[in-house]
Amino acid sequence: DHYEKGYDIVYGERVDREENRVMNWLKKMFYHIVRRVADEDIVLYMAEFALFTAEVRDAIVYDKSSFPFIRSSIARVGFNRMGIPYKRQRRVAGETHYNLIGMFIFAIAGILASSTLALRTPIYMLPVWLVATGVLGAFYISTSNPWLLLAGVLLFCAYLGSAVAFTALYMARTYKNGLGRPNYVIHRRLSFMQPD
Repeated sequence: DHYEKGYDIVYGERVDREENRVMNWLKKMFYHIVRRVADEDIVLYMAEFALFTAEVRDAIVYDKSSFPFIRSSIARVGFNRMGIPYKRQRRVAGETHYNLIGMFIFAIAGILASSTLALRTPIYMLPVWLVATGVLGAFYISTSNPWLLLAGVLLFCAYLGSAVAFTALYMARTYKNGLGRPNYVIHRRLSFMQPD
């Protein structure tokens, strides 16, 4: 009905889910944090099951990202969207194979796919690092405590290491995206899709 009223994207909006309260709260917090740090909007509480037009599909696929994050992609491409609220019921059959490690990897991938905050963090932290290094250096000069020297070296290594690590993560993603490999290959004989 919403599609026929002119909405290009109609998706299930999970307002609640029957699962562990702590996990439920952590998932909600994750999406709110991602929305805060994202460079563009994120569709909150969106279920992956959705209906959207061919134009929306083409806009999302045109991204050619090797790390797609659908909630970010759908918000970025725009179009009129409508969420249909529902409460997700407990799984009736089978077991999820999605564990905490998988969720953590998904969370990192989602943040990296939708935000450049990690790349900008070393610049934001530079004044803090300079002040902390200056304070440690001043105390070292006045006390000659070798632990302060060690703390200064560790602080420098932590700052430099995090800056290099964040840059390396984004460079790896840029490299993978630059290869231009498709995220999927359609077996035409097993598909109802028309050949290009």
